[in-house]
Amino acid sequence: MAITIHYKGKIKDIAQRDAMTEELEDICKSLGWKYNTIKRGTTTCLSYQYTDEPNPKAEKVDIKFSGIVFTPPGSETVVMTISDGGWIINPVALSHFGNNSANEFKEFAYSQFVKTQFAGPEIHIALIKLFKYLSSKYFDFFEVNDEADYWETMDKEILYGKFKFMDNLLNKVESWLNSEIFSDASNLEDIVDKIEKLLIQRKRKLDDDMKNH
Repeated sequence: MAITIHYKGKIKDIAQRDAMTEELEDICKSLGWKYNTIKRGTTTCLSYQYTDEPNPKAEKVDIKFSGIVFTPPGSETVVMTISDGGWIINPVALSHFGNNSANEFKEFAYSQFVKTQFAGPEIHIALIKLFKYLSSKYFDFFEVNDEADYWETMDKEILYGKFKFMDNLLNKVESWLNSEIFSDASNLEDIVDKIEKLLIQRKRKLDDDMKNH
């Protein structure tokens, strides 16, 4: 429950992979963002279970990749590691979901996301603008699902409204969880049980109010 940018893509020319990595490294240095570069030819365990496609066929290949991962302040880490086949891939997901060639979760390795809720709208804007720049310069295919709608609209008012709404919602949830109702909850199961009971009580109250009117 936080504003997130979902993205996936395939680079136009694999020969440009290093150039994109170097440019992103320079950008991160200029902005003071933490980053790590990954050398060309890196492999990850179980990567041989994949074809180098987001919708892999039956054959197996040994996927190699390189690129960069970086973390804007308050944000989750952005993955820009590119496979030899040109796709943005997540090495962690590639390992985790590579148990067998028929694994239904394979596409998670090719579908990336970054939560920006706690980084704030300005970092969100910066990432969307960076994605637009990268997509036009380096990528043949680049797809974004922006939960704040800034990718589609470039409208700051809509963006700030989305962040404000979600901040208010998260504050209410935090206040709710810190209330006396949950003071004796000792574990997650207790909290879930209390939430369920509270929702039932509120529904009953709402139904009674509607009947009385």
